[in-house]
Amino acid sequence: YTFNYYDFCRLSCVYTNTQEIELEPGEAEYPVVAYTPECFVDSVIEVRINRRVLKAGRDYELRTGGVVILKLAGRFVPDRPTPEQIASRPELSRKADPEIIYVKTIELPKLNSERAPRWFFDKYGEAVVAGAFVKLFGMTNKPWTDGAQAQHELLRWENFLTETRLRNIADDHSTSGSGALNALDTSGLL
Repeated sequence: YTFNYYDFCRLSCVYTNTQEIELEPGEAEYPVVAYTPECFVDSVIEVRINRRVLKAGRDYELRTGGVVILKLAGRFVPDRPTPEQIASRPELSRKADPEIIYVKTIELPKLNSERAPRWFFDKYGEAVVAGAFVKLFGMTNKPWTDGAQAQHELLRWENFLTETRLRNIADDHSTSGSGALNALDTSGLL
């Protein structure tokens, strides 16, 4: 990889978001857009309606090509009341508590994007700098070439990635875990 902002986001899944979309009567398709500016939805990792987890291919499909479109299977699309039903039961015209579709996504910055939210650089800026130093010190036949420093920066880069992944696993909203992580510190064994 190239040790930049995009690669850090791709390898760490740092932009994991959950969107809430209100289920509309008669509607089967919903756009899934990136929450983070200058990013795109790379993958959808979970779809739920209220607490029910839906299965890809059986309960929903995804269409890509610009904006990701989530298409629900017919059994999940609530019926739109007919005018006759509303005439006989006026309460049908009022919205009850809506059902919510929760779509968990992983977003990535657009390729060659150098714009990131300020909080990202506050939290992960050192990782991106370490990645830049890996490239810089790893260049051959340059006055700043330093293989040992490149290896040191590579270790820092990989440590930042590992910390971020572990934080994602320990997070209740993790893409890769249940929120319960038991890790053994083996640093003293080396």
